Amino acid sequence: MSTTGSGNRQLPTPKQNMISFVTKRTRQAQQPKKPKRTAEDYRAMGRELSTKSQKPKDAEATKENVRGIWRKWSKFCAFRGVDDVRGAIQQCDKATTMLFLCFICENYKVKAFNSVHQYLLQFKQLYNRVNGRHMDTNDAKEVFKYLDTTLADEFKLRRTMKAKPVLGADDILLLLTHLWARDTSVFPTEDQRLTTATIMLLSIYTGCRPAELVDALKHAGGKTTSRQRPHIEVWDSVNDLDEDECVDEGEGLDEPNYQGRAPWDNKNDSEYDDDYFDPETVERKYKCLCYEDIRLWIVRNPTQGERDLLGMEITFSHHKGADRKPKPTTFLFHEEALPILCPISHVLTHAIKDDAIEVEGYSHAEPLFTSHLQHPTKAVLIHWKPEMLKRPIFRQAVRSCDLFRTSEWKALRYSTYAYYLDRLGWATGFEQKLTSYCFRRGTGNAVDGAATTAVRDQILRHNPQTGVFCGSYNNEKVRFIVQDAVLDQPTDSGFLRAFTHMSLTCDPRAPQTVPDDVRNDLPPNPELVQLKLEQQELRLELKRLYGHAFVQGSNGTEAGEEYRQLNRQIATVTKTFERELKREYRRDYFYRIHNEELEKIIKKVKVVTPTYVEPVVKHQLPERAQLQEIMCDLSKDLNARDIVTRRIHAIDTMVALSRRQEVQCHKSRLSKSSSVSPPKGSPEVKEESPVPETFPVKCKETQCIFCIGDDRQSYDRRMRTFSKPDKMKDHVERHLEKRAPGKYECSHPVCKAEGLLLDNIILFKNHVEMLHGIRLRDEKNKPLEPKNGSGQSCQLHFFIVQPQTKERISNTQVMPDVNRIGFTLLSGSEGSGNGPYRVNILFVHGLRGHPRHTWEDGRASSSDQNTAALKKWKTFRPLFK
Repeated sequence: MSTTGSGNRQLPTPKQNMISFVTKRTRQAQQPKKPKRTAEDYRAMGRELSTKSQKPKDAEATKENVRGIWRKWSKFCAFRGVDDVRGAIQQCDKATTMLFLCFICENYKVKAFNSVHQYLLQFKQLYNRVNGRHMDTNDAKEVFKYLDTTLADEFKLRRTMKAKPVLGADDILLLLTHLWARDTSVFPTEDQRLTTATIMLLSIYTGCRPAELVDALKHAGGKTTSRQRPHIEVWDSVNDLDEDECVDEGEGLDEPNYQGRAPWDNKNDSEYDDDYFDPETVERKYKCLCYEDIRLWIVRNPTQGERDLLGMEITFSHHKGADRKPKPTTFLFHEEALPILCPISHVLTHAIKDDAIEVEGYSHAEPLFTSHLQHPTKAVLIHWKPEMLKRPIFRQAVRSCDLFRTSEWKALRYSTYAYYLDRLGWATGFEQKLTSYCFRRGTGNAVDGAATTAVRDQILRHNPQTGVFCGSYNNEKVRFIVQDAVLDQPTDSGFLRAFTHMSLTCDPRAPQTVPDDVRNDLPPNPELVQLKLEQQELRLELKRLYGHAFVQGSNGTEAGEEYRQLNRQIATVTKTFERELKREYRRDYFYRIHNEELEKIIKKVKVVTPTYVEPVVKHQLPERAQLQEIMCDLSKDLNARDIVTRRIHAIDTMVALSRRQEVQCHKSRLSKSSSVSPPKGSPEVKEESPVPETFPVKCKETQCIFCIGDDRQSYDRRMRTFSKPDKMKDHVERHLEKRAPGKYECSHPVCKAEGLLLDNIILFKNHVEMLHGIRLRDEKNKPLEPKNGSGQSCQLHFFIVQPQTKERISNTQVMPDVNRIGFTLLSGSEGSGNGPYRVNILFVHGLRGHPRHTWEDGRASSSDQNTAALKKWKTFRPLFK
């Protein structure tokens, strides 16, 4: 994805830079200065400050937590019939607070004691902001006692902490191998696959929180931060917990519905709509990782005659608590022999794909890995284009007609990345849920002991001597075998490492859904059956009242709203039930598989051939197959030249793959017998799209002219046909609605290579019909230029006849259908004789004419004076058959 208007960019000269600097400095000096306050102003300001309480500066996460507890309090007040929500907080006592906690336990999926306690702390924050004072200490203690005794026993709140899995080097290698080679799930764009891999590497190498890489601000229903907030926003932060898991509203959200629709398939979710962002703005819109946070260096190799080395610095400034105590941290990266584990290769792929390097010409990775700096230059900093500095490096996939593309400015949402990560862990076969904090805990446990405590706290951005690491990040499995210490014997590090990482119980055979034979024998869900019976009764009643169009007819009525509420409730119950079935079936598998293996051991079953045959994945895109061979090559016994060559091929292939797009297949792409033939030697990047000769100029009438030219898709997808011409026309109209204003470009590879542009929609559709044989929907309600004197729209019909030089057009010659609007070529170069045309004949009828009726004599045929005219007309009549 290249930046608009960045072609043929010329670097400014030193003189131009100095002129720009002086001009900017002069402009700033000429701005009017703010006048100083007088003594009277200070006295008035002092009186105001003495009577006014100051509003604290809260972090966005703190504000969102208080907004969430405000919404729960509003529902509690509505349940009790209290209209004045703010007044209820001002008059709140310990009894009301206890009732509020009981309301939360009964109406929200809260099963952990710590979750309810966190809600209590958030309510105390809200109480402080509304009343301007803290809750009474004795009342707060009484409320906590009520939670610790009555509520904990009544609702059986779980006090034990959940397991906090930790990732290691073997786990990250397993995940990345599956992502690049074995993953059959479809991303909106292949650029999102590259983004997921890059975020995983940066997470494990830096231990950063996900909010430092992606946009983690909570949105309302997929929309931007324009959430309707409470009318009073005077909130002060009194709690600064550094826990990674504070509020957990239920365990039923552990595994998403992978077999259902992906979140981006919901067209009502505006999270996947693009946002307009002015590239000329000087303010940074997102706190996630942007290009200005990354510095890529070419460092001269200290060994004479060797190529230069690449180094990278990434600074994280927008960490948790940065508004109060900023602790910017810079991490250093170097080249890694394996491309699958090299963070520089992944970040450089993003830069090449986005055309972010200021110096033109770096469209491939080879120049960056073959340089030789000369004395006295020790290092060269790769500058980014000014318009790219504040652009997020990880961006959201947004809709474009029926397909997706990567947004220019919209940062990747954390919810989207969490879905990618959770789906990957589920498909890889991990027994435990894979979250972003598995990477952060893995980083903390890796550096703990290898580095000093001060360095560890700096990496994790923890305040020193707070004990946060030991309380929230330390592996619950002791990374030390006490038995070996007591017996004074060495410890097997590999054995210890295997027991402290998540991949110990990873099983690629783990089921991802419940088989049909098991599902069909299950008893029905009684709650779902009851809801469907109510829905059926209400549907019959609505049909009796409003007929077959009862859905539209019942809009605004109480019965119609009840019917829609039933539909939503049925969908929620069905989704929850399916999720619980899958989770329980998978949990049963991990329990059952150990017993089956124990039975084989006790029976001494001799396995001649492995019972599990690893399936072979057939990738849609050739770039994906090539990249699989590169990424799965884990050999390190190569010479320096071969390692660099492999890294260059990996980057170029990732760039090519990121510009493509897979499509969702209804049938599985797994095969146990077939395989993809690996390319010999070093793989070369194939063309991003087939050569124009593979796309016939004359297309089928049910093909989409836009899909044919979309080089992000596979060849079969580009050449697909629709079942009916009307469906194709609807599809093309959606493409036309999404296009930017201006001239129309024909998307066919042949026309695109020639740079064909058409001035308006009529010429575009006529071109597509005449040249490519695809008839699109007529522009019935759109005026054409020119207009007649009365202001009414005019339709111009042109008929072109190019006569042959040696043959006349006979009455038996098959002529094309005459278009109602636009040009019709009646006789062209096909089948013409030798020699050039000497005459071009154009038939142009009037503004209110007709392509056929204008040239026919409509008067009575009995008149003698019409005989000669009819005889003359017979000469031209074969042209209009």
